[in-house]
Amino acid sequence: MSYIPLVSITGTTVRTLRATPLHVLEREPPDTSPVKSHLILVIDQSGSMYYSMEEMRATLTKLLALEEYINDSLLVSLVSYSGKGETYLRIEREPIASVMSPRGSGPTAIESLRATNLTCISGALKVARSLTRAGEATTIVLHSDGYANDPSPYAETTSIADVLSDLSEESVMLSTVSYGNADFALLDMIASKGGGVCVQARGAGQVFDALHAASKPAASVDPAITVTGANGATLVGYSKSARRTFWGTGE
Repeated sequence: MSYIPLVSITGTTVRTLRATPLHVLEREPPDTSPVKSHLILVIDQSGSMYYSMEEMRATLTKLLALEEYINDSLLVSLVSYSGKGETYLRIEREPIASVMSPRGSGPTAIESLRATNLTCISGALKVARSLTRAGEATTIVLHSDGYANDPSPYAETTSIADVLSDLSEESVMLSTVSYGNADFALLDMIASKGGGVCVQARGAGQVFDALHAASKPAASVDPAITVTGANGATLVGYSKSARRTFWGTGE
């Protein structure tokens, strides 16, 4: 049995509470095993990207080199698209070290990108979503000028919204990289609803920093515990080390 004094701001003890330790609540230790990470690059190769293709290829090559440097176990997928029904899975869930090796799939896939036809972003996002797996930390990065027009701007806006709604239920972050005179409002909307950021392509370093600032995991928080008092009793938690009383029965 012990007692806890309640002290006023003047330092006077106004009341003393009797504290009876009941039991110690313990949690299972957190799982510290590494989480698989998956980067899905979604690349616009429609006709409106003609003047930005060289910049995009250079940016992609540098970004992948930076990604390999910080996480050589990262899985990479690369999806490119133009008009409706023209979506191409060029790299599927390959380790980045293999992708970036001299004879790897990365340089070949990036060099093969050529601007042609109309733009159907929703179709590419659907393919990207199909590549996600439960239990993986997945980041989707859409590189585009944002002019979605196939089968029509209205149909594309609706279809994109549907895909984003599905992604919001999964542990996936979607960011966008804007090129040229982009439809920035569309790309910003996609990133906002995807939980990521919209970045203008002004150098691979700036794009890399912005994407990783957005994808840093939140500070870990222990799961809540619920404490109930028998017969309506009020429970008081007291930290000896902090010399602080924590009030409230509940979560």
